[in-house]
Amino acid sequence: MPFIVPGSGGGGGGRELGYDQITANVTVVSTTEATPTTIISCAAHTFDGTVVMVDVFFPTCTITNGNVVIALWEGASELTRLWFAQNGNAAVVATGVRASYRFTPTAASHTYTIAASGSNSPVLFAGPGNGATAYPPAYARFSAVT
Repeated sequence: MPFIVPGSGGGGGGRELGYDQITANVTVVSTTEATPTTIISCAAHTFDGTVVMVDVFFPTCTITNGNVVIALWEGASELTRLWFAQNGNAAVVATGVRASYRFTPTAASHTYTIAASGSNSPVLFAGPGNGATAYPPAYARFSAVT
């Protein structure tokens, strides 16, 4: 069973400020946290300097005898680790991967990235959510904290 450390903060938030999603699986090819594989490239969202909650969701993640780190990035800077899982024995499937992080971006337009690194090519699953066997989209949602 993997050891999971969620990001700080809690779920929820107020008014949605931005929403970005993917609808296809992503294999994490980077093994180095300093140069991760981009999972979700967020559009530029404009913030007003108030507190924001980012909620990140992936339907499923597979980890084969290794680890995976999911982090929030702005440009070339890692802002925080959102999720970490490690498995040393066999394949593990983590379902309903969620992370939240509360932070205060400056009043401006910002572009964030959700990126991952890991050993043995973990896979983050996502889909169009259009049928009984399709995964829902993976997403990053930015909300104003009320």
